[in-house]
Amino acid sequence: MKLAHVVDGPFTGPAVVHDGCAVQLSWLLPDAPGSLDELVRSGRIGEIGDPGDAAAVDGSPSLADVQLGAPLTEIRNLICIGRNYKEHVDEEGAERVPEPPIFSKLPSSVIGPDDVIEWSEALTTDVDWEAELALVIGRDCRDVEAADALDVVAAYT
Repeated sequence: MKLAHVVDGPFTGPAVVHDGCAVQLSWLLPDAPGSLDELVRSGRIGEIGDPGDAAAVDGSPSLADVQLGAPLTEIRNLICIGRNYKEHVDEEGAERVPEPPIFSKLPSSVIGPDDVIEWSEALTTDVDWEAELALVIGRDCRDVEAADALDVVAAYT
């Protein structure tokens, strides 16, 4: 299931992407939270109804008719792991290291799929985008065993 945050269109707020449409979350989940952040905190992702229901899709705007924003807007921590696959290491011309570097990004670096990347040319003219896989941790946790890791993942983006 693909979740999205509609920031402009016939409605705004959380949606489920289905068949090229943005289906309003409230059509698929009674008493739906007002944001994807609230949905993750509520632990109710598994309660979302079938977006393939014709009644839900009928009347839903096409993705071409809405603007999507960053899926989550209340990000506290964005922890990244670099050079974690061979092609990326080769692309950078770097040497593979036994432990990949861990770094953080500012939450403001998360933007919508069609948002413009803005920067100051006074600081740099060499800007590159990256498509990242982000795991959304759905509850407070610490020292989770590898076998239980997916139990705390609420979603990915």
